[in-house]
Amino acid sequence: MSSDEDDYMSEKWLENIPDVRPGLIKDRVKLRENDVKAKQKINSQIQKQIKKPDFKEKLEQGLSSAIDESNKGFAMLQKMGYKKGESLGKTSTEGIKEPIGIKIKENRSGLGLEAKRKEDEEKKKRFREQILKRKHQNTQNTEQDFKKRMIEKMESRKTEGCFKKCQKVCKSLDETNDNEEPLYKWFWPPVFKDPSEEEDRDDEEKEDEQEEDEYTTPEKFEIIKKYLRDQYCYCFWCGTKYDDEEDLKNCPGIEEDDH
Repeated sequence: MSSDEDDYMSEKWLENIPDVRPGLIKDRVKLRENDVKAKQKINSQIQKQIKKPDFKEKLEQGLSSAIDESNKGFAMLQKMGYKKGESLGKTSTEGIKEPIGIKIKENRSGLGLEAKRKEDEEKKKRFREQILKRKHQNTQNTEQDFKKRMIEKMESRKTEGCFKKCQKVCKSLDETNDNEEPLYKWFWPPVFKDPSEEEDRDDEEKEDEQEEDEYTTPEKFEIIKKYLRDQYCYCFWCGTKYDDEEDLKNCPGIEEDDH
């Protein structure tokens, strides 16, 4: 081995071998960029820790304090005869004594945007109140309509039941008094016939049915109830047949509320 050739075991020869380990930065430019970023991160952390002066607090202090003689505008007013504590106007007692207040705008929105937002919020609030009020009224109306329908349904069932009882009583009293047929066909409970006999009915029976359909159940109940009272001195609400009209005077009254 000549002296000019480098020994492959020497450190000089090893320095010339590039570092190929994964994850390591090989470019000097990138290494420099990483160092700069690391320093910037450290500086930003330091700046965050340093307490900055409160600009808003200083501004409020400045606006709340009165203008002194060092102010150029105040000095100009003094040259024109103004004295501290006097008001601005034709006389010293008229006009304003303090400058018009300043309201600092802290955002970048338009000048009329805040007022527009408040107006929109008020409109939305009124609209929600109207919707809730209407919904509440609809709920109340629905409940009232439901109660009304239920009451009408119960009264209709009650009237229908009373009418059927009157029919049975009327038939019993008519048969007791040797009346083979009712005054009106619907005064007695209905008799169910064979459908084949429907064609054999005469015109008189058809007329009776048409007459029956002219009255509602409450009307029929009032008619047959009056018939029993006038014909047989029978009070439906008492459930009693009185001896005669004189005895019928002991009945509390014609209506249910009288009993």
